[in-house]
Amino acid sequence: MTLDGTRDPLKPGGTASHAPMFSGRHEHRVVDCGHNLPWEAPEDFAAAVLTVRSWTS
Repeated sequence: MTLDGTRDPLKPGGTASHAPMFSGRHEHRVVDCGHNLPWEAPEDFAAAVLTVRSWTS
């Protein structure tokens, strides 16, 4: 799971291009926030964590 904030000043353009670096299951999500997703978009962050958890059960 990779998450990108649309207003992230530290990684302009996001990380979608990193997808080929993953050998297993991968999902990329874009969230309307800055760099600190757990603080700025806690619901989206928690949903991503729960999605990854569901992959293991």
